[in-house]
Amino acid sequence: MSHDCFEDGCDECSHGDETIIVTLEDGSEVECDVLGVFDVEEKSYIALMPINEEDVLIYVYKESGQDIELELIESDEEFEKVSTVFEQFFLSEEEEFDEGDDEEEYIYEEDDDEE
Repeated sequence: MSHDCFEDGCDECSHGDETIIVTLEDGSEVECDVLGVFDVEEKSYIALMPINEEDVLIYVYKESGQDIELELIESDEEFEKVSTVFEQFFLSEEEEFDEGDDEEEYIYEEDDDEE
């Protein structure tokens, strides 16, 4: 059930105003708003924003029945790709390109592996 979901009141999922508790690497817990679930190269990711903070946390997202599993993104290259896609969706849903920016420049394309 993964899809692009950066809209309040999405009919396809329950992420709209949902919060979850995330246990960080140091063992501390933080409550986060779920911003959305999205796919990059056939893998699902979840974007979270800790309550009362402006940072966005992005994890690999897996569902198993009613359970969800979050995994750290292992490589810098993967994180850069996922961040680019997140920014594309987030900006296109949350902001009006009021400076005359063309939406196409935010589209992620994977061609550097083709030879």
